[in-house]
Amino acid sequence: MSSTPMPGQATSVLDLGSENLALKAGLEALIMTLNPAQKQEFLQNLRGRSVRGNPAYMKVIVDLESITAR
Repeated sequence: MSSTPMPGQATSVLDLGSENLALKAGLEALIMTLNPAQKQEFLQNLRGRSVRGNPAYMKVIVDLESITAR
């Protein structure tokens, strides 16, 4: 297995953080375009795909849930 990252692949913890922030920003923008019923359905599907033991993923879900409450 090669240690050379694929194009766009995170190479450090800082890269992972910036990727998470970019993903969250994109999801926030998407959620703001949805009506309330669509927001709830989207979050239910997202929670259903959650990776247990991944605190970053769960943090994004919690943050997105707070956005849908607006």
